[in-house]
Amino acid sequence: MVLARPLSRLGAGAVTLVLVAAGLLACGEKPLARAPVVTDPATLDQLSQKCVQESDPKACQTACDSGVAASCNDLGHLYELGVNVTRDGIAASAYYRRACDAGDMGGCFNAGYALENGLGGRQDAGCALALYNYACNGGFTRGCLTAGFMYKSGIDGKKDDKKAIEVFQKACAGGNVTGCNQLKELGQPQAP
Repeated sequence: MVLARPLSRLGAGAVTLVLVAAGLLACGEKPLARAPVVTDPATLDQLSQKCVQESDPKACQTACDSGVAASCNDLGHLYELGVNVTRDGIAASAYYRRACDAGDMGGCFNAGYALENGLGGRQDAGCALALYNYACNGGFTRGCLTAGFMYKSGIDGKKDDKKAIEVFQKACAGGNVTGCNQLKELGQPQAP
């Protein structure tokens, strides 16, 4: 990754995203490049709607292959639950990761969930935490909440209440009531 400015000028949030992205690559996760299948915005919108409204795996697949990140995440859900496709944890995990690689923070959260729970066969709490933090830093408060619970309960036997508080504050500031309640439980003021 080439940065146009030194890290010190990017600000804390950007530095965190750079470090988390580096952590994701360290987990052996590499972005998948795909050539767009459909480029017409109206057609992509129709495919995305059909994907969501009808749980149509072919529409989801085409939209995903064309760069619609949310459709990759939706297709992951179809495979995870076995809706109109054969249930397949490996495929679900792969589509969640594609969604994340394309910028869908819900996909990053789901990819973390898949790694935390071994959905795709691989179980890795450290990499799951990196994905939850990435989703959190991208504004997905469920990622903040889940990372907070992991820090609070301890990963590899190491509790980190300071980091738990930090991510619970982000969840609370983003409107996640459970994050606010966790701050209260830890004796911390709620974020504004």
